[in-house]
Amino acid sequence: ILLIVAALNDADLRRLAESARALGLAALVEVHDLAECDRALTAGAEIIGTASAKKHPALHARGVKHLIDYRTHDFEKEVMKITHGKGVHIILDPVGGESWAKGLRCLAPTGRLAVFGFSAAATGKKPNPISALRNALKVPWLKFNPVSLMNGNKAVIGVNVGHLWHE
Repeated sequence: ILLIVAALNDADLRRLAESARALGLAALVEVHDLAECDRALTAGAEIIGTASAKKHPALHARGVKHLIDYRTHDFEKEVMKITHGKGVHIILDPVGGESWAKGLRCLAPTGRLAVFGFSAAATGKKPNPISALRNALKVPWLKFNPVSLMNGNKAVIGVNVGHLWHE
């Protein structure tokens, strides 16, 4: 996802900051993107990871210096504090809903928000259409239009990993 969907090149890898929620980290493992994360770290990228506190030791051991417990901290405020208000260049977001709105606000100029899931809509073991609708209403639909993105010098990239299995 980092190298293909977010269209990273070696220059990007040197200035990369990434935000991945707990489910995103699981998805990265499933699609073997931890190798890409390692490549980014090797190139000198600074990565910001969001996950539950129990995952922090493993991420820290991989070299992720900035870790945010999304259960106890607002990742938007923490990312802006870590970056001194500048924002990040790449965000990987499998959560959706309000998380996409926050991620869009966390982007630096020319930053890319790569969305590859909508786990916020799945709040239990059974499908819940009301929860899905509630989270869909939190998506910043008006900010995802080409004019707003162009004026903000930002990009949103969407991918359905399930549709790529046979590629």
